[in-house]
Amino acid sequence: MTDRKSKHIMDSSHIFMKRMELLGKDTQIADIPLKWLSIAKLALLEDVGYGDLTTLSLPNNECKGDIIAKEPGVIAGMELAKYILALSSKEIEFLDSVNDGTEVKKGDRILSFLGDAHGILMGERTALNFLQLMSGTATLAFRLVKALNDNKIRILDTRKTIPLMRELQKYAVTAGGCYNHRMGLYDMILVKENHIELAKGIERCLDLIFKNNCCGIAVEVEVRNMKDFLAASKYPVQVIMLDNMKLPEIRNCVKSKPENAQFKIEISGNIGLSNIHEYKGCGVDFISCGALTNSVARLDLSLLLE
Repeated sequence: MTDRKSKHIMDSSHIFMKRMELLGKDTQIADIPLKWLSIAKLALLEDVGYGDLTTLSLPNNECKGDIIAKEPGVIAGMELAKYILALSSKEIEFLDSVNDGTEVKKGDRILSFLGDAHGILMGERTALNFLQLMSGTATLAFRLVKALNDNKIRILDTRKTIPLMRELQKYAVTAGGCYNHRMGLYDMILVKENHIELAKGIERCLDLIFKNNCCGIAVEVEVRNMKDFLAASKYPVQVIMLDNMKLPEIRNCVKSKPENAQFKIEISGNIGLSNIHEYKGCGVDFISCGALTNSVARLDLSLLLE
């Protein structure tokens, strides 16, 4: 590498780092949580490194950029994408954008802006990575709600998320019309199969849970058969989850819910876009769907310069 090219790269890197310092101070930007901003900065640094070696050789003209939807879907993550482009571009002016939760068609322009070519191309992939993942999540959430077509049942996400991306993914779930389950291990007690095995039985497990639950934290318990459902229903739980039960078993549990019982019923296990319609009117309160965050397809979006 020539000294001239090396100096060009190092100058670009220095400018980029200074820009990150100025724009990335611990301040609230466009109501985006500070944790999200930190994740966005780290992602941009991961991609840019010492500078965009391809773009540095080309003219740094002012350009107009458009992000276009290449397939129908629901948008989420727009403000975060704009923040990333503002980090990477010296001066950027946003002309028009759609809001999170907006349903778009193929060919729709979802964001338009003016900025320097080098900065736009430096932030392009990082901005699109977040926007595509979050919009794909919102799109699946929207389609699940539409396929179920039952306003008495709420569709929930799970903790099956990409590490460090949980808050972003869970936000996108709500942008598409679904709801959040617990955020982590710290905001709800959820008794699962391994907990029951550890305590050697569901009654002993719940006895221990309620003995130690001095703060009155909400308790949910996962069951796999009618016997455990009836056992759990005798405790002051908020939710009983029917895990991997077939539809006739689910209906039997709903019918067996004690009169005046206050707990809600959730179902979970291999429920997705292809079969969620089968659970319409089954009498449960919640359906949790791991596919919302653990195997979602990204929405196809493209950034084009003029």
